[in-house]
Amino acid sequence: AMVDRMDQGIAKIMASLRETHRFDNTLVLFMQDNGGCAEGLGRGAKAGLPKRPDAPEAAMAADELQLDMIPKKSRDGWPVIQGPEVMPGPADTYIAYGRGWANVSNTPFREYKHWVHEGGISTPLVAHWPKGIARRGELEHQPGHLIDVMATCVDVSGATYPKEYKGQTLTPLEGRSLVPAFRGEAISREALYWEHEGNRAVRQGDWKLVAKGAQGAWELYNIRDDRSELHDLAAGQPERVKAMSDLWQRYAERAMVLPLTPYYSKKDNEKLSGRKKFQLSANADLPRNEAPQLANKAFRIRIQLASPGRNGVLVAQGGTAQGFSLYQRDGQLCFAVRRDGKLSAVTGKAIGNDATSIDFRLAADGTVTATADNSEILSGSVPGSMTAMPADGLQVGRDLMGHVGEYDSDFPYDGKIDSVQINITK
Repeated sequence: AMVDRMDQGIAKIMASLRETHRFDNTLVLFMQDNGGCAEGLGRGAKAGLPKRPDAPEAAMAADELQLDMIPKKSRDGWPVIQGPEVMPGPADTYIAYGRGWANVSNTPFREYKHWVHEGGISTPLVAHWPKGIARRGELEHQPGHLIDVMATCVDVSGATYPKEYKGQTLTPLEGRSLVPAFRGEAISREALYWEHEGNRAVRQGDWKLVAKGAQGAWELYNIRDDRSELHDLAAGQPERVKAMSDLWQRYAERAMVLPLTPYYSKKDNEKLSGRKKFQLSANADLPRNEAPQLANKAFRIRIQLASPGRNGVLVAQGGTAQGFSLYQRDGQLCFAVRRDGKLSAVTGKAIGNDATSIDFRLAADGTVTATADNSEILSGSVPGSMTAMPADGLQVGRDLMGHVGEYDSDFPYDGKIDSVQINITK
């Protein structure tokens, strides 16, 4: 059904291009998904969860995290049902693809979506541009990367990618234009790089270096001879492994990939959950596993200022799904929190030009208060803290990754912060 709807939608777009006489001079790029997903949401059984009337022994499968991800009702109000005896497909079901079917989809490649072995990153790309591509119906074996799409669009449109925008320095494009490949020519590049939740890879020519997880060992494969990645050559070629891993490290540093933030086990989170006090320096950047566990918790933030600013983020954790941000806009102190994607915000008074400290509190009932040098500058309420631990980490002085508040950029603070202390109070 999804493929049918997709085909009909693409057909409408192409028909519109013909009707407006833009079909021949429009570059159309079509890329399919990057491998089958091995997640098994909804395929097992868990007692005490809603059951399907025609399969009384089948219970909806999910751990507590998965339950938060799964809708409880269909759009027309029917209970969503799951379980090993439930046939997936109807509108009232939510059952993942599963490892077995993902293995079928990805054969002969290794691993699945989430990993960066070939089963998790390989996808064909169809390029259609009658006036711009002379080749017809040919298969180009030269590899490209998703990041090349942006560079290609900049190239064919005649645009110039700016070095800065609205006073913010932009990270240069990592991708390369695919136009040479359209002509059957080689794309000039150092290497291709990947990182996804700690899984890492670099490909240079026919050689690919790949690792599972942030602590995984590097594996080396010759993709021309061994596309299925079955014969690890790392032990016999340590010099090549060292050279390619150094390439990856330099990429990770310049492309702001570090620190790595892979999935963390429940045990890891429990180990960290006892920490109640955090002393942070200016420009601190904590990955998820080191950040305060603030889900459904009251907390206090004390900020020491070397010189107060007027705009920018003081402290932020999380992103567009779950997170909080304490920031200034036009001098005024603001607090924003996202709970399951919904944004709530409180705006207070301006901070004085000679302020040396800010003391912010979020109470268990959602009450928000803040003082600057003991003078009240913020008072209000929000629904509460985050309802789950966010995927993104915590930063002082800017908001990296997903933005919590209503600001377009990382919104770096234009004042100077000495230190930040965060206390979990409940």
